[in-house]
Amino acid sequence: MKVTQRKLDDGKLRLECVATPVEVNEVLQNAYIQFAQQMGLRPEKDKTVAQVAEEQMGIKNLDSIVQEQAIEGLVPYAIDKKNLTPAYPPKAEHDRAIARDREFAFTVVVLPKPNYELSSYEPVSITVQPFEVSEDEVQRHMDETAEHYAEYVADDPHPVAKGDSVKVKLECSEDGKPMPGLTTEGRTYTTGAGYMPDGFDENIIGMNVGETKEFTFEGPSLDDDGNECTQKVECRATVHADVQVGRRLPQQHSREPREAGPRAVRRLQPPARCERARPSLPGQHRRRGLRGNARAADEQRAPDCSAAG
Repeated sequence: MKVTQRKLDDGKLRLECVATPVEVNEVLQNAYIQFAQQMGLRPEKDKTVAQVAEEQMGIKNLDSIVQEQAIEGLVPYAIDKKNLTPAYPPKAEHDRAIARDREFAFTVVVLPKPNYELSSYEPVSITVQPFEVSEDEVQRHMDETAEHYAEYVADDPHPVAKGDSVKVKLECSEDGKPMPGLTTEGRTYTTGAGYMPDGFDENIIGMNVGETKEFTFEGPSLDDDGNECTQKVECRATVHADVQVGRRLPQQHSREPREAGPRAVRRLQPPARCERARPSLPGQHRRRGLRGNARAADEQRAPDCSAAG
């Protein structure tokens, strides 16, 4: 990589960088692997990640999807080239898309980490305000944990409404070509959550259990050149007759611990109607409970302001 350094008036450094085709290909491949891991794509014999992504998810140009991640992967090359230690992670600036087997030019503005020289080795002390965790923050932490342990249970049949979770069978295609990434024998889908375009939700809402419906909806996509375009999808959807579901969170109840005192806390207990719910969250001892752990976790996020000597 070629890197030219120029000092700016505010003490920052501007790096003009040109990555080699080899470096470009390397960061693109790394971005492919990260994308596959994040999306749960399984490798297939004699197929590249790009081919699997197109077959399973309908992505025609994976480079355009991962290019920002790939470009950020070039930044450490430039920083290491000039042996710099940035005060915070810098962002790359560029005016064109990254392309495989081609050089790529970008700039990075770096604020070097300052060096300080002590005038003496006398102990140094500072005074800071005490860090406190409010009950609202503890409750938010508990709600987030409960959300993670939510389970789906059977619900009484009724027309699908916004916010409902239903198990649907989908057969999707574009211009008659099947789309494996959108085709499934049964997937739990929550309407109105933003997972699919509005046109899809509008057709699912109002369907009854056991009903099959054919419709077309539009969604955003990218063409072969990485430009935004509209994709028209033909869909045949069936709401499973026996699996319309409701989403339940573990309920938060007060429970007296064996010992009173400051360690008396609350924990999550499962609802009686949800037989599959866990009796308690993993790793939670009755005498501590979730509320105590939530408070402890929030307090650990406080900055370490202990006196330096």
